[in-house]
Amino acid sequence: MSSYRFLETVWTLTIVLVVVLIAWGLTGCAPVQCVRPVIEYQPPVLPTVSAGELQCLSDSAYQQLAERDLLLHQAVDHCMVILDEIREP
Repeated sequence: MSSYRFLETVWTLTIVLVVVLIAWGLTGCAPVQCVRPVIEYQPPVLPTVSAGELQCLSDSAYQQLAERDLLLHQAVDHCMVILDEIREP
């Protein structure tokens, strides 16, 4: 009687294991849908500076300001490219 119970338990566990492995295999192969965020970003309007307002700056200070402005615009353009890639069309 004891060996019958043991065999019954082994077969039951085997069947359960097979069912679990099949279910795991089927769900593991299911495609995952990617939900892209809706991003609405509008860059701020930057104030303009006239040449007359910049006359009090030295040449090196103006050069540094122009380089800083160029790098800022490049960074914003780079961020906009990243946002365009991840947002929903």
